Amino acid sequence: MADSNITKTALAGALRELIERACEHFYQNRGFYRKALAVRGQNSLSDHMREHLSPLIKIRVANSLSSRRNSWRLR
Repeated sequence: MADSNITKTALAGALRELIERACEHFYQNRGFYRKALAVRGQNSLSDHMREHLSPLIKIRVANSLSSRRNSWRLR
């Protein structure tokens, strides 16, 4: 069980660092991304990001709601 917690903690830390680095990249290159996200149509960056991020956001929201429901039950 302890190894599992260590692995989860390590993965969470690595994921957090990856997200922070991606955010830094987007911020440093915000002029480019602002223009790229303004483009609409087939193969646009906004469509691509929506396609790939929507499932991740749905999972995160579902997990968050599940955690809240479980914490409400414990009280």
